[in-house]
Amino acid sequence: MDVIKVFSTFLIVLQHSISGSFTTLPVDGSEWKVLNGIFMISRMGVPVFLMCSGAGILAREHTIREIWRKNILGLVKVYLGWMAVLGIWDVLRIWMEGDNAGLRVLVNAFLKCLLFGKYHTWFIFTLLGLYAVTPLLYPIVQRKELLVYFLGLSLLFTVLLPLFYRIEWLDRALAVADSIHMQFVVGYSLYFLAGYFICWCMERKWERYAGIVWIVSAAAAYLLSVRDSLQAGMADHAAYEIFSPCGFLMSVMLMMLFRKWIGQESASGALNRAAGLQKYGIAVYLFHVVFVEAWTKESGMISILLAAGIWGVCMAVSMVVYRLPVLGDILFIGRKKED
Repeated sequence: MDVIKVFSTFLIVLQHSISGSFTTLPVDGSEWKVLNGIFMISRMGVPVFLMCSGAGILAREHTIREIWRKNILGLVKVYLGWMAVLGIWDVLRIWMEGDNAGLRVLVNAFLKCLLFGKYHTWFIFTLLGLYAVTPLLYPIVQRKELLVYFLGLSLLFTVLLPLFYRIEWLDRALAVADSIHMQFVVGYSLYFLAGYFICWCMERKWERYAGIVWIVSAAAAYLLSVRDSLQAGMADHAAYEIFSPCGFLMSVMLMMLFRKWIGQESASGALNRAAGLQKYGIAVYLFHVVFVEAWTKESGMISILLAAGIWGVCMAVSMVVYRLPVLGDILFIGRKKED
């Protein structure tokens, strides 16, 4: 499971690294079409990470006190710590550029980063929300009937109903559906519980079809995204958006392909070392935007290589910071317990 999380984190870094080129390159060029395929694959990073998190945390019961002390407050501590680091970085960058570098501007830049985060920190708030409802979700996963029912409702209101917005004559029916306000089953809870279902409840026989379904879904998503982008004259990834039918199938099928290795002990030293990298994942995720913003603006195909470099640099920095006294305790989850 930890190896899959490391892989998911790399996909997220890859997505952010190539997004600038993906949105600025001409959509009728061969370079953009290659990046479109890579960008499509990178979009699976968040859903797969959430499925791993759901499969892990829902595998046993957690008290409300435990969830808040260990998971929520621990994540908030790490988030604020890294946002303070990024806030200091923003202050130094503005000061070195010399434009409007007054004290008020510098203080505002720091507070803005600390209080509101960056463009990628929405995921941290999503994870906090899922942690908060985990004590409510655990009783659901204890009964397969309830779990399937929850997933069915989530699939209906999160993935299927939004499709009908493209059909004009269904506007009135959709207005009625929206008035139901099914927030509890709408959104990322679908992936959170889908991860548990795939890992611990789904019959093994379905794994044989996962690869075929993934290939068909990916091919359909890619062709639709190219068509929509050419028609719009700009990059359009709605066809493989996280909650689109193709995007959902791709992420779920990938998790199904991974499942055969989940829970197995490995004699491979390389795999064990890869699993050990997961403890640095939160730092890599929160810190990588510094290098993305500096290195990957409209860089084209080379942004793929830059993504690997950014991931490697962030991992190296995280390893160093992890070992620092006090600072490592603040910027990482569970370091004191491990030590």
